[in-house]
Amino acid sequence: MKKFVRGIRKFIQLLRSFGRALHNPRTCILFVIVIALSCVSVFLYVTRPTQLDKLGISYLELLDRSVVQENVSEKFKNTYEANDYLIYGENMMFYANEYDGNVDPMQGMNVLLRNVETEEEISYTFSGGVDSGIGLASLSQGLYEVYVYDNYVKKRLYFQDEEESLNFSTMRRNEMVKNVQVHASKDYLKDFGVNMDKNYVFISVVDNIPMVRTIDVLIDPGGNVYNEADNSIDYGVGNDLINEASASLELAEMLKEKLEAKGLRVELTRDAESTPSYYGKSGRAGIGYEKQAKVFISLGMLVDETQTRPIMMISPYTSGLLANEVSYTLLQNGIELPDISAQENLNLGILYDSFRVDEEGNSTKFELYPQLRETGGKATFAGQAENSKSNQAYADYYGMNSIYFQFANLASTDSINYYLENKETIATSIADAITNYYEIEGETDETTTE
Repeated sequence: MKKFVRGIRKFIQLLRSFGRALHNPRTCILFVIVIALSCVSVFLYVTRPTQLDKLGISYLELLDRSVVQENVSEKFKNTYEANDYLIYGENMMFYANEYDGNVDPMQGMNVLLRNVETEEEISYTFSGGVDSGIGLASLSQGLYEVYVYDNYVKKRLYFQDEEESLNFSTMRRNEMVKNVQVHASKDYLKDFGVNMDKNYVFISVVDNIPMVRTIDVLIDPGGNVYNEADNSIDYGVGNDLINEASASLELAEMLKEKLEAKGLRVELTRDAESTPSYYGKSGRAGIGYEKQAKVFISLGMLVDETQTRPIMMISPYTSGLLANEVSYTLLQNGIELPDISAQENLNLGILYDSFRVDEEGNSTKFELYPQLRETGGKATFAGQAENSKSNQAYADYYGMNSIYFQFANLASTDSINYYLENKETIATSIADAITNYYEIEGETDETTTE
């Protein structure tokens, strides 16, 4: 009790001393300044932009006016007109002509991005496949000018018409994403006092937290497919050893678990009871577009007289880079793949999808498999084939990097048994290939001491 009383007395003495000090003008002024600075500090901390606030922020709001005026030119001697662009997976391509799937004048060109603030320059090559071009995930936060080298002459890229793209969000990496937009307008930087003579192309990149509704990978278990043409359901193939619908769903769930362990958000196109088609908003492709998936992995079986090991089908509009990584990882993990690739750029076990033929016997630009044709957005002409009209809303959407992985051949008992013995390794390999290709480190093992 005595200690408590002594403490109270000391506290009262301190208050009296503080009161006497305030009678000193200098001390009083200093006290007021300290209080004011403390209030300002608290205000700045409380009102600082959070990651949630940045979800709605344009990158222009983060730019310094003087830096923009100093580093951005209003006109250029050498310019190059682009008329189209697209995103497939996490890669962006620009085109001199409206995209039609054919060879474009920009194919083979070197494309250079220049960071407006840091003046860092990054170079890419447009090799032709829609999965080449600018790797958006590799870009640091910033605003970038776009140039091309045309016959060794550096030219500033511009559009004839103004363009303001929809926001694109990259895959999750360490619980963060990059929000990317394309801008092309003479007035884009007018608030900074920069009045450009053409609609020069800029790419803005903002580091941010992912939106809850977006996903990274959509896995499509084969079988149980609703056929809109005749109002029937294709349950998939099967025999006494295996059933496509249940086996593909099991493999999909295994793959989902392994990808989620790497920090990705993954969903399936169906469960054991649902029977979605590949068309419409609630269709297998539509689910991916609505949730902005970047990768689409379809799983199924084939019926063939020759194949005894897994094979992959990919879009002929791609260079097959992701599929090559899957093939490489499978082989590294001891999975056998057939030597069926006719193209030198494709690894073992990979085939390009075929094109449809019209009534006159001419090849069209539309692929056979909806798993590939309807999931690539603009890159693979989703919603444009005759029986794909219910996907027309996605004709100009960003495309998912798609693979149709056929894990077993119903016509071969050897193939079925091989899959059943190795399905865990196959799921692990596909998951590792996806995360390696997109350079996703994943979560740290809790047992790690480093």
